[in-house]
Amino acid sequence: MKKQVRWTKESATEAIAGCKTRKEVIKCAKGAYQYLLKNYPDILDELVPVRITYWTKESAVEVVSGYKTRSEAGRTAGGALFHLRKFHPDALDLIFPFKQIQVRWTKESATEAIAGCKTREEAVRTKTKRGAVDYLRKLHPDVLDSIFPRIFERWTKESATEAVSRCKGIADATSTSSGAVHYLRRHHTGALNSIFPRRTSIR
Repeated sequence: MKKQVRWTKESATEAIAGCKTRKEVIKCAKGAYQYLLKNYPDILDELVPVRITYWTKESAVEVVSGYKTRSEAGRTAGGALFHLRKFHPDALDLIFPFKQIQVRWTKESATEAIAGCKTREEAVRTKTKRGAVDYLRKLHPDVLDSIFPRIFERWTKESATEAVSRCKGIADATSTSSGAVHYLRRHHTGALNSIFPRRTSIR
């Protein structure tokens, strides 16, 4: 089992003594470098100064590689981080890979995710459940209909307005109350526009 070093200002300073660049420091004493970077950045700058006015891929990678996260790098090495983000995003992703969590839905998991919801409108309010609804709508519409039977109403201006008014925007309304949106768009456009005013540019 690898023994964990408890760094102090003195031991970390001693560990990087003789190193001329941060790349050399990271290679020889990364733990000491990270300790000083976090607790004594002024001492680190004094021992191994960073004097760069024009970033290259190599110099930016050298500096950013000493950090654990993008946010940590952004605090004291924003220039290097910005350079890599703009010109060499692949290099930045190699240093700080994005952790992407992708849900792979199945008929069972999607059905379980929306269990307890009383309506489709309620199910699509959260991002995770919306994914489950979309999955069932595309691949298992009969299952979705069995959970949330479609109620075909004879819309009136009042009932359609009430249904649409509960939605956050026209996209949300179209997703959850498409019948009401269609009815208002066809018969009461003014009422629909009063709920979701169209943005017009002023010249």
